[in-house]
Amino acid sequence: MIKSSLTKTLLILVFSFFCFAEPSLEPLINTQFEESRKLTSREIIETALEYSLCTPESQLWTECMEKYIQLEKEVSQEYGALSQIEAAEAVLGFLYKKILSQYVEKTTCLDVTLTTGKYNCVTASLLYLALSRS
Repeated sequence: MIKSSLTKTLLILVFSFFCFAEPSLEPLINTQFEESRKLTSREIIETALEYSLCTPESQLWTECMEKYIQLEKEVSQEYGALSQIEAAEAVLGFLYKKILSQYVEKTTCLDVTLTTGKYNCVTASLLYLALSRS
């Protein structure tokens, strides 16, 4: 009897998750990074693109990486000599000036942000983190 009750409870929980959590099928990315080492800005972007189901062989990947590399160059040139606090504020302003154009809550894929400017807190944070490390 206890086993049956537990099974029913688990099934209800699983069903609820799939009905309300909007799960996605994310690729299994084998990140073999040492815990003590920070990801580089490009590793952050590449990993985020893979989680966006954008494959390295695709034209979209190439376009997104080219766009990011250009943004990275501009940030390095314009803000590289600033103090950390000044650079942090400048990079945020740069993102809104150059890429982030429309907040859309369900925009969770970085490729969409890089190609359209539509973003949410996740994609904006990823870009901010990566550009701040560049």
